[in-house]
Amino acid sequence: MATKLQRLQTRLGSAATGKDDLLAELLLGAEEGIKSTCKRSTLPPEADTLIVKIAVIDFNRLGNEGQQSQSFSGVSESWIDGYPQDIQREIRQYNRARFV
Repeated sequence: MATKLQRLQTRLGSAATGKDDLLAELLLGAEEGIKSTCKRSTLPPEADTLIVKIAVIDFNRLGNEGQQSQSFSGVSESWIDGYPQDIQREIRQYNRARFV
C-alpha cells in the first residue's frame, strides 16, 4: 500500500516534483488540524484519505493565502472560505462524542 506521501504525489502529479519536504509538512498539518478539530490524539487509518485530500487543497492554495478573489484581464477567480462541505462532513465523522 502506498504511503500518504506517495498518494499525495500521485494526486498532484508533476507539480509535486522535488517538493517532498513541503508535501510532508502539508500532510502533517492536515493530520494535526483534524486531530485538533476533533479533539483526538490519534486518528484511525481510514482517515488517511481525508488527510491526503486536505493536503491537496492546501497545496493548491499556496501563494493565495488570505485572498478571497482576484480579477484581471476580464477573468475573475474566487475561492471558498475554509474547506468544502464534503470535506467538513468527513472531518466531523471523526469527532469524539461529547456529553454535557
